Parts: sequence; C-alpha cells; structure tokens
Amino acid sequence: MDSSPVLRRAARGGGRRVKKRKRAAFVQARAQEIAVANRDDFEEDSSGSESDEWYEGDEHCEYAFNEGGYYKTKPGDVLNQRYQIRKRMGWGHFSQVYLANDKDSDEHVALKILKTGEDYVQAGEEERSYHEAINKSIENSEGSNICRMLDSFDVYSNRGKHISMVFERMSLSIYELLNFSEEEPGFPLGVVKAITKEVLQGLTELHAANLVHTDLKPENLMLSSIEPVNLEECERYKALYEFREMQKDLELCQEKLEKGGLNKNKKKRVKQRIAKLTAKIDENQDVVREEDNQEDSENETMKKALQFLGNSVLEEGKANVKIVDLGTACFANDKNDYEIGTRNYRGPECILGIRFTQAIDIWAVACMVVELLDGEVLFDPDEEDEEEEFDNEMRNSVHLKQIMEALGKIPKHMINREYFNRKNELLLVGEVEHKGLREILQDKVPRLDDEEDLDNLIEFLKPMLEIDPKKRPTAAQMLEHEWLKPGKGDDGDIKMWLEDILYEEEDDEDEEEDDETPV
Repeated sequence: MDSSPVLRRAARGGGRRVKKRKRAAFVQARAQEIAVANRDDFEEDSSGSESDEWYEGDEHCEYAFNEGGYYKTKPGDVLNQRYQIRKRMGWGHFSQVYLANDKDSDEHVALKILKTGEDYVQAGEEERSYHEAINKSIENSEGSNICRMLDSFDVYSNRGKHISMVFERMSLSIYELLNFSEEEPGFPLGVVKAITKEVLQGLTELHAANLVHTDLKPENLMLSSIEPVNLEECERYKALYEFREMQKDLELCQEKLEKGGLNKNKKKRVKQRIAKLTAKIDENQDVVREEDNQEDSENETMKKALQFLGNSVLEEGKANVKIVDLGTACFANDKNDYEIGTRNYRGPECILGIRFTQAIDIWAVACMVVELLDGEVLFDPDEEDEEEEFDNEMRNSVHLKQIMEALGKIPKHMINREYFNRKNELLLVGEVEHKGLREILQDKVPRLDDEEDLDNLIEFLKPMLEIDPKKRPTAAQMLEHEWLKPGKGDDGDIKMWLEDILYEEEDDEDEEEDDETPV
C-alpha cells in the first residue's frame, strides 16, 4: 500500500474504536501533507501521460507507479478500511480496476483507482461528479442500464492523491465478446436489438442527468456479472503476484551485486538474500504452471458469457448490458466544441468543430449497431491509409468523405472552410461519389442478406445518422422504434448461434483429449 512509514504503522493499528478513528484522521492528515509536498515537485508534463506508449500492464514495473503514475496496491490490501483487494481486473491509460471485497456488505465490487498528477486528479473529480449527477437524477439503481457508482474516496501514495470510485461488478465488455470468433465476428440480429435497446435506455438515464457520454463504443458496454467470484482463482492470482514480486526482488538484488560498491557486510547480506529468494522461487515453480492455464480459463469465461447473453435474450428478452466509463463525459450545457470520443464513432459536427450536444451519442449508437452485427466499423478512414501516412487533417477529410458517400452532402450551415472549398467540395480528397447507406451496409454487413431485414435496419439507422445533429431523434424517441421488437426469425438465429458456440466448445475438448493421448 502507501510507502509512508506512518501509513504502514497505522494500517497495523488496533484498539478501541475511538482510538482507531483518531488514528485514521491522523493518517489522512499526514497523507494529505505528503500529497501537497509532492505536488509542488510535479512538472506540467510529468503526469504519466506517455505511459500508454510503453506500459504493457506489468503490475511489478516500478516505473508505472512513479510520479504521475498508478497507485501501487496488491492482493490482500484493504483500502479505506473497507475494500480488500482480490486481484487486478484491468488497466487503462487513466486508471487500474481491481476486484475487491466490500467488508461491510461482503459483496464483491469493482474498484477504479486513477493515477496521480493534477490532470488525472481533475479528470477523476469530474468523472465522480458525473456519477453523482446520475445517482441524484435517478436514485433507484435497480434496472439501470448504467454501471452505477456505489461509493468514492481518495487514497494517497507518497506521490499524491488518487481518486477512487467503487462500482458494481461487471463481467466482460461487449467488444471482447463481439470479436470472440475471428472467422465470424458479430452477434445475431436479435441479440443486437436487445443490446441496442438497453444502450438507448442507458442513454435516456444519462441524458436525463444532463450528461453527454461522448465515447460510446462496444468497449464501453459491459455484460452484468454472470457467476460468483471464484475465490480459489483469487488465491492463485495472489500466489502468482507474490511469486512475481520475488522474481523482481531477485532481479534487483542481482543488479545491486553486479553494480558493485558494496562493503563486505552488505555484499554478504545481498548474497544471502539472493540465495533465499532463489530457493523460494525454485520451490514455487508450480505457480507458473498455473499461469499457463490462464488463457484456457479466459476462453472458457468468454464462452460462458456468450451463452449467458444469448439465453438471456431468448428467455427474458434482455441482454443485461450496461454503459460504463464516464471518464470523457461532459455536461450538456458546457461549451463542447472539441474533438471527442473514438474516431470511428465520432459525429460530423465534432469533426467540423461545431458545438456538440447529446445528439453525438445518438450518432455513436447507429455506428455501433453496424459493428455489433458483423464486427466491421461503419466509418474507418484508416482503411484507406495504405501507406499509414495520414495526419489528423487528412484522416478527418477521409472520414467526412465516407460520411458523404453513405449519407449525402454536408448541410451548408455546417460547412467548415478548413475542409471545403467555395464549391463545397472536400479540399484534400476532391469529388465524392454518393453510394448510399444501402450499398455501404451490403458491403459491411454481408450476413444481413434478407432484403426486408436490411430495409428495416436502414429505416432504424437513418434518423440517428442525420448529418445535421438538430434533426436526430432522442434516445427516448428511438426506444419507440419498431426495429427494436423481436422479428420472426430472431429466436431461431440466436439458437443456431448458441449451438455453434456449444459445438466449438466440444471441438476444443476433443482437441485437448487428442493432445493428452499418448503416442
């Protein structure tokens, strides 16, 4: 946990409740002193902003936990005197997410801990305010299609403050499930309808709280938890973590010895430490063998999640999907005219520097529906960048070209002379051939070979893909659309899809048996 000796001593504390309260208050005050003292040392560009370029997720990489970096915690640590860390579930540029046991409720939760550094602290405080706005707007979280914040607090390392938020535990992202099969990515039409309906329901809640998500995509949709936490797996994770820590410690001791400059006694102690660590590592090699089975375990979890998703739609008419990650959200009444979100789901108003509204989320939903059907994004400027030479301006121009090919001309009142000439032609790419949405979708979604299904999909997408954001419907209005209702063949398609997953599972088991058969 925290590297301060004061904090370590306090963490071992006991005694009466009053004594513990006083000690906790002292620890908090001392931690804040540390944070303020270190804050003055921060340089503007030392906030860990380059970490996404080099960091590959190693929990034992000390550099990742330096100035402006992640918060260092490990299995068994207790944060805020309440949340006991089980294991890390994931990491991103801004934060790490841990599985933790809430000692008050004995429930498992997801604990998101942001990096330190002024920019990350500010981003965390903003994200927390968005969740508070949602919780205030809709108090009853039951049936919500947003992953709701349950609690929040701050933790302190010797580098400063880390914003921490507690969420309900989810399972896998829709993006992971979408691309489970490399040969046939995507979901059956009935599953896509169920997911889309729940995304629109989540957006209705979000927009009612006066928020814009700005980054809706399959990665930011998650399936609800599908099974209890496997405590044995958590123990294996803890054992592996401790094993890797020993390896790291051994590596540092060896480097210290090789570097030289140690007196006789120090050299002796380092050698003894090396011998002890080497013996322990040799004794625990079975822990590494457990790690080799991790990929199979992840594959099995994904199959379970896919089956849960398909059966939920068949039996309950629900996908059990929630919108997550408000890290780049904003309030709708802010002056929002900057580039937002992930490229492929970005609306034309954002590309053209026009102030965006909640309608930007509606555009993203339409783009996402196409991707959920076949794994192909609707607009992708990079697919035309064969030489990988596009700068942002060129990428924006090609993006606008693709939008115009599918949907027609950009309205005159939205034209930006940075990209268009006086004839309203794109400067960098020239004349644009209008193909129409039907032709684009026939190429992007070949599995939708039924004309009626394609017509119905186009009818659903077109209002959300209005180039002029003022003409787009709200999420609540889109929830009334006929397309969201189950079609005649939807259940049959889902059942066939589930059978394919089951057969693939049986094939995998046969392969394992063949591998184990002695020659």
